[in-house]
Amino acid sequence: MQKMQLPNPYPSPVRYGAAIGVATLSILLSTVLLRMDIRLESAWMLAAVTLAAWFGGLGPGLLATALCFAGQMLLRYPQGSWRVEGTSEWVGLGAFFMNALLISFLFRSHYLIRAWRRVSPVAVTGGYWWRYDTGGESVELSSPAFPHVTITRTYADWLRQIARQDRARVEAAIHTALSSGQIDLQFHMILPEGVTRLVEMRGVRPEGQENGLLAVCLEMGAPTPDPQAFLH
Repeated sequence: MQKMQLPNPYPSPVRYGAAIGVATLSILLSTVLLRMDIRLESAWMLAAVTLAAWFGGLGPGLLATALCFAGQMLLRYPQGSWRVEGTSEWVGLGAFFMNALLISFLFRSHYLIRAWRRVSPVAVTGGYWWRYDTGGESVELSSPAFPHVTITRTYADWLRQIARQDRARVEAAIHTALSSGQIDLQFHMILPEGVTRLVEMRGVRPEGQENGLLAVCLEMGAPTPDPQAFLH
């Protein structure tokens, strides 16, 4: 089965490019201030790590940490070399590294929350149950968050909500699952509010029920610019 991944609020090149940019800027600014006998390299570089981790998550935060750590090595005594001499210099370098790691991992949770906000609220509450009864040609939808509320529609009506280019593939997968006993696929669904979601469906044929399927559906992704293009 495919592993479902959270959508990224920003593309990877943008996130990692921003990390490189803010880290480089903090190193340059620290260099200029150091020539004026102002030592604030840890403050500026920690700010760079914070921005990188807040904007891009753990990976960009760690990248900014690595770049700023190299900058710290060059700016600490003796300056311009990869050597660090003196207990105070090592303590300062170690404190920066530990604080930068802490910031990166703390903002990881913040970034994941932002990613979850792009997922359908249904997925946040655990997805929804999809039950297909071939005898009655009906589909029943229910959510773990609202166990006493169900939505029942005909199988044909449910299929009409699936994006046009995915319908034939979904029908074929359901037909196969009735024989194999398992279903695992992804397709695009047009929601009532007029947005398109990528749906991941995983399910089985319940034991002793040869004429039905039971699956869990998760919705993810952002609205499409023109959802009507997928319909009819």
